[in-house]
Amino acid sequence: MVRSRLGLRLSAILGGALALLLAGGLIWLDQSEHQHMTQQVEKSTEQSALALEASLKSIMLAGEGPIAHDWLKRVKRTTNFDDVRIYRRDGTEAFVDNTTIDRVNAWLGKKRFEHHDRGVNPGTIPPSLGKPFAAAVAGTETRISEGDHLTLLLPIHIENACLKCHGYDGSPVNPVRGVLKLSVPAGGLDKAIVNQKTEIPLVEAANLPV
Repeated sequence: MVRSRLGLRLSAILGGALALLLAGGLIWLDQSEHQHMTQQVEKSTEQSALALEASLKSIMLAGEGPIAHDWLKRVKRTTNFDDVRIYRRDGTEAFVDNTTIDRVNAWLGKKRFEHHDRGVNPGTIPPSLGKPFAAAVAGTETRISEGDHLTLLLPIHIENACLKCHGYDGSPVNPVRGVLKLSVPAGGLDKAIVNQKTEIPLVEAANLPV
């Protein structure tokens, strides 16, 4: 009888210690896995943004700026990005109106590019992104976590070849021509972590003595 009671007490103590270790392990796993997966999402988002920037520059430097609007629409339609936009330094959305075309034509002294048949008023950068956007305009890549998505603001740096059509800005002190805003879904991170936290206790429980 005494041995039986001692065995029960020992099992209870060991079970309690194991539970504490398991709880600590889950907290560590939660933190480390979330950090790792967040880093992976940030890295992937940055790579996507850099690829978009390279594509945009190829279009612009080839003298095909007016098709950037259709290119941007195609990117939105064929990817899983939450949002993709290009903003001018003043915070107004680019490639949705004819403002830049008018300025380029005036700079070149001839009607090099035709107007687009669309009367869309350009949007502006959301107020919640005001400070991060200012940092991007100053040349600093910025990441913002907003609820279930991650937003990257990538400065688009001007090149000497850009000044052929955009020389109306002079030789800018600020080397940033515009800002690429890329938002991607990040809600899958929490789901993946929850699944792992649910599965691990089941595996550990199967190893507990009966």
